[in-house]
Amino acid sequence: MSEDSVSLLPEAEHAGTSGMTRRSWYVSNEASAAFAAAVDRIYWQTREPKHRIVSELFLLAANHSDEIVAELSPTARALARSV
Repeated sequence: MSEDSVSLLPEAEHAGTSGMTRRSWYVSNEASAAFAAAVDRIYWQTREPKHRIVSELFLLAANHSDEIVAELSPTARALARSV
C-alpha cells in the first residue's frame, strides 16, 4: 500500500498523544481476542506502554503484508480447499 492511498486522520485530541492517531476497523471476535491477548501478554512481560506494543504489532503485520495478500488471494484459498 502506498502512502498516497492511506487516509490521514487528525491527531488524537488527548494530551500527550503527539505523533499518534486513532483508527477504527471491524474485525472478527477471534482476531480481536487474539490481538488483545497478545498485547496483554507482551505488556506483562515488558511493562512497555500499550500504545508502543500495539504500534509494534501493527508494524510487524505491515511488514508481512505480502504474505497476508498471498494468504487471502483467491489462488491461495483454492489451494487450501483442495488439500
